[in-house]
Amino acid sequence: MKNFSRLIHFLLREIIFAFIILFFAGCTTRESRQVNEIVSIPVGSLTKYKISDFVKSSELVKLEFTDNSMLGFPFKIERHNNDIIVLDRLGSKSIMIFGPNGTFKNRIGSNGSGPGEFIYPYDFYFNKNNSQLEILAHNKIHVYTTGNEYVVSKNFPFSVNMFHKYNNDKYAFTAGRDEYELLLTDSFLNIRHEHLRKKLSMNTVINQPFTKIDENKFLFRIFLNDTIYLINKKNIFPDKYIDFGDHGLKQKDITELKKSGFNYQVFLDKNKICRISKYAETSEYIQIEYFYQKKHYQYIQNKRSKLFIHFCFDNIDDDLFFNNSCWHFLGSDGEYFVYIIEPYKYKSVELLKKVLKKANISDASLIDNIADNNPLVAFIKYKI
Repeated sequence: MKNFSRLIHFLLREIIFAFIILFFAGCTTRESRQVNEIVSIPVGSLTKYKISDFVKSSELVKLEFTDNSMLGFPFKIERHNNDIIVLDRLGSKSIMIFGPNGTFKNRIGSNGSGPGEFIYPYDFYFNKNNSQLEILAHNKIHVYTTGNEYVVSKNFPFSVNMFHKYNNDKYAFTAGRDEYELLLTDSFLNIRHEHLRKKLSMNTVINQPFTKIDENKFLFRIFLNDTIYLINKKNIFPDKYIDFGDHGLKQKDITELKKSGFNYQVFLDKNKICRISKYAETSEYIQIEYFYQKKHYQYIQNKRSKLFIHFCFDNIDDDLFFNNSCWHFLGSDGEYFVYIIEPYKYKSVELLKKVLKKANISDASLIDNIADNNPLVAFIKYKI
């Protein structure tokens, strides 16, 4: 009986000890160990590439330049019903629609403070069920037809920056001054769920925080956070962790950043920390653009084979656009990745002619007046 009691005592002690170990291990485990996938970025390890090494196909579209369609710099581009929809947040401060060949068709909404008018559009969503555009601007969603007919405006009493619609009638918002990063609402814009309490009280707008997977699922990312989240109806899961190794943002860095007066870029450069600037996915590829030591880097990975390319804009051999300072990664649209090409950054007209000839674009006005013209849009597929 005494031996049996000793055995029970020993087993209880071991169980309690194991529980303590597991408890503290769980407390110190990074979120990266809980995600579906870790994407490891080999910071500092680059290979010399030509763009043609990994571009399978590229479709270049010149957006028509008229008095009514002058663009600054597009923040978001999507294709629906063969039309190209462009959010020009800072230039014309509007949503514009172009045909499949870039012909200007319509400018949606008007600037002002009257019914249906807006001053600064943050984001848009195309509702394919009714072919209407929902435009986010100053705590309102304005609904228009693609023919520029005003339908209705929806008000909501909370501060947001960007939005996404899913499950037919539900909304997801990136919170502005709220204490949470993500707000999920019903069709009447009543908040139903709040997710991801903010670690930094910074109201910073990031470009395209949402990536659509299907009608009910989407990805979401946060400023100064290396985790990509998956939202499925009302649930949220850490999906991917972008691992920069010793150059990733750690909890101690966030603590120090709070003390630094929120001059985050100086802090990141000083401490050699990477910052994700854009993230996008298709069914086949992941693309990550990040800043490190004042330079842009691109990481593109084949989801299935895990093969990848990794390059800095400074060392890419641009044999497609012939000027590695004139094109910018914007995001994804369906199975394509979207780039913007700025013709006015070409120092040589002959180089621009080569680009246009390769894309079978004949436009004398673009060549004659490079400075005053709209950007070109490239829809690209990869072959890694």
